Amino acid sequence: MKMPMEEQDTAHGEISFPLRKLRNLEEKVSSSHCDVPLLLKQELDSLLIAATELAAKGEDVNNPGCQRFYNDALPLSFTKILTDDTISTWNINVLQRVILNCEKLVKLCAMKLDDIRFVNLLSMAFNPYNNFHTFNASRTCGLSTSTTTATGQESTQETEVFAKSEDHKTPRLVYLINVFGQAGGFAKMRERIEIIMGLKKTELTSENEEKVINDNTESEDQNMDVTESMSSSTENIEASISSGSAPVSSLEKSTSVNSQEAAVWQLLLPLRLCHDLLTRHTLGVYLLPVMEFVPFTFHGSTLEVPSCTAPSTSGATESMETDQPIEIPPSEVTVLRGHETEVFICAWNPSADLLASSSGDSTARIWDMTDNATSIPNPLILHHCIQNSGTDVPTNKDVITLDWNCDGNLLATGAYDGCTRIWTIDGKLVSTLAEHKGPIFAVKWNKRGNYILSAGVDKTTIVWGAAAAQFTEQFCFHKAPVIDVDWQTDNTFASCSTDSKIFVCQVNVDKPIKTFLGHTDEINSIKWDPQGQLLASCSDDMTVKIWSMERDTCIHDLRAHTQEIYSIKWSPTGPGTQNPNMNVILASGSFDSTVRIWDVERAACVHTMTKHIEPVYGIAFSPDAKFLASGSFDKCIHIWSTQTGSLIHSYKGTAGIFGVCWDSRGNKIGACAVDGSVYVLDLRKL
Repeated sequence: MKMPMEEQDTAHGEISFPLRKLRNLEEKVSSSHCDVPLLLKQELDSLLIAATELAAKGEDVNNPGCQRFYNDALPLSFTKILTDDTISTWNINVLQRVILNCEKLVKLCAMKLDDIRFVNLLSMAFNPYNNFHTFNASRTCGLSTSTTTATGQESTQETEVFAKSEDHKTPRLVYLINVFGQAGGFAKMRERIEIIMGLKKTELTSENEEKVINDNTESEDQNMDVTESMSSSTENIEASISSGSAPVSSLEKSTSVNSQEAAVWQLLLPLRLCHDLLTRHTLGVYLLPVMEFVPFTFHGSTLEVPSCTAPSTSGATESMETDQPIEIPPSEVTVLRGHETEVFICAWNPSADLLASSSGDSTARIWDMTDNATSIPNPLILHHCIQNSGTDVPTNKDVITLDWNCDGNLLATGAYDGCTRIWTIDGKLVSTLAEHKGPIFAVKWNKRGNYILSAGVDKTTIVWGAAAAQFTEQFCFHKAPVIDVDWQTDNTFASCSTDSKIFVCQVNVDKPIKTFLGHTDEINSIKWDPQGQLLASCSDDMTVKIWSMERDTCIHDLRAHTQEIYSIKWSPTGPGTQNPNMNVILASGSFDSTVRIWDVERAACVHTMTKHIEPVYGIAFSPDAKFLASGSFDKCIHIWSTQTGSLIHSYKGTAGIFGVCWDSRGNKIGACAVDGSVYVLDLRKL
């Protein structure tokens, strides 16, 4: 009997690609209980080899199976492999298999740098802070790089060294960087940058470059500021930018200088956290000559890029300031402990100095942060229980979301047990609203406090009448879990889903009054602006889109982030707010570790904040909109000036930060962390 098409090794008429192995790998990697070492056996290795062979011939682009591998199984496999928490239990054979598969990956990336998917994969492999490199930070690699000829024979030529570690740390990362370089990765990176900027190679081969090539000594001059040796006349720069007409890839389809810099920055992202391992020779030959034409600098331990800018009315550009942020000492931060597992969200009461937090330990907590309270207050613990034979039994389900009503006298929580609960300010359970058939991802009070929205994995959004705590209406238009909801008016709301759709609905109307289509991947958050005129959405497709009820398509498609965008926030500005004379702006936080501020009216990014080095999960504006707080998995809470984009204050906690929030008076910032900590930063003490 003929096998189904997806199980055949090669579909009819296609270039050869092992589809059965791809299907097996997809089944393994999609399992929530995936045994990571199993990913390293047979399928992944074979698929990497097949994809590399097709890529070398330029035949992978038109191969559906190979593209399917690129889109899903390949990034998922390496995400699991490099970040798995059980790495300490793997034996040496498994660890060696990981590095060999990573070697195949970076060789493939070296060929595919014109494809953003592979730039992101390379960033993952070159991240010294992932679990694989962290666990092996001081372990010998046991492998050595060597060049090979086209026939696979080892070359007798001297091997070029692209990376080394003076303290012998992260040997596997050093090895992978050298594999990348010897596979032509740095040469390809430079070539792509030349194409982006329209530069001729002859204009980049300066006396300075020849000097670096001839002086590959790696001596005590290693730590000198290599940028000081760069020199180039304005005339040569202008001539080189105006010359050249090489074809461009999808990464490089813009002609403005800012867009060119952004495209160059994308290509340099994989080196951002590991550039200190690059040899002086690598910097001089492949990167710094290009830097004459693009104003990037190697600063501290982070590869920095100036702010994304937008033209002013005078034609000048606004750039990020060189800032000297004030590090907030631990003595000035109150650390609230009590949650047993990660804290997902925290929110200040709008009318009292109370901070609510929700956690995976089946509780929410209310912390009294008034000035006359104890330095480490005892919280009200809101135990989420179910009734079993007349007895309250803990649900053992995560409390994933919460929201205060407008008066601050009621708190709504949503949990993985499918229940929305309403609590008084003193911790008393008022109502348990049980209608969902699965985990709840979002709860939201409307502005008057007479309706509550809840939404979750069962693909439904439910409206509850808050006064009588009763079920009002259920909306079932989405075809996948509903991730976020937000009220536009007191009876109109929007919902978004992993199905990439946004519906705008009204209470007591049985059909959506608006459907917004345009995102190509899961939507993570939606927010109405303070006036309820514009709806912003952010997605795994790396875009922020702005929608209006007057149009069926988005009015702005904001593209600058290079990875998934997790959070967006509107500034509390414009008519009807406390800041009526200030323009409305939008902030976005992304897995690319950046925070961006957008002038929505001009559809322009006015500031890009780049100090984080891990995904940014939480952002929040101060009540006067002059500052923005951000929290990242790099454990840092940063406070930025929204006017200049400069970093004002910074605090590093003990674990990755999920959410940040600002109190209504602008005095305090709350932040919640993966290790169960809740931080309170009192800005009056600074």
